[in-house]
Amino acid sequence: LRFLLIKFYNHIGAVGPSQVAHAGLELKHIQLDSLGYLISRHIASCGHFNETAKYFRNTLRFFHGNYKDTIDHIISAYRCGSFDKIREFIKLRDRLSASQHFASISVEQKLLDLLTETQLHGQTVQMMSCLEIDIDKHTPDWSGLTDNRDFKAIHSWDPNERALNDELISESF
Repeated sequence: LRFLLIKFYNHIGAVGPSQVAHAGLELKHIQLDSLGYLISRHIASCGHFNETAKYFRNTLRFFHGNYKDTIDHIISAYRCGSFDKIREFIKLRDRLSASQHFASISVEQKLLDLLTETQLHGQTVQMMSCLEIDIDKHTPDWSGLTDNRDFKAIHSWDPNERALNDELISESF
């Protein structure tokens, strides 16, 4: 029911209540990647910059901490002799590192910082030099990223011709 409420609030442009409903979901860990799309594109577009910054920081904290956490899980699996789990943890780490949501949130965070943290041209130039953005090195390979969104978590009440089906989901991935 909360998913439907979030979708409705986003559709009518009421992102404040949508963000409250989204926070009530208490998304943790992998859910930030698979269900983060529900609010990420709407919250910044409606001018909720403080909430956007908090959401982006929380999501990026998960993605940056993912590498360390999966290494801990791999070591634990090795100690327990669960060698098949090691492959699963490595696949999970690689999938999260190549997440489309991670790449887009990273870019959006930098753009948000430029928008909200600078007021003068000189400050913007200084921030750009501090961010050390090298287009050749830091441009994500968008074709190599994975779309980890979970479309099946939200039931669709759309008419059959507009309903989300497996064919549309496979085209998205």
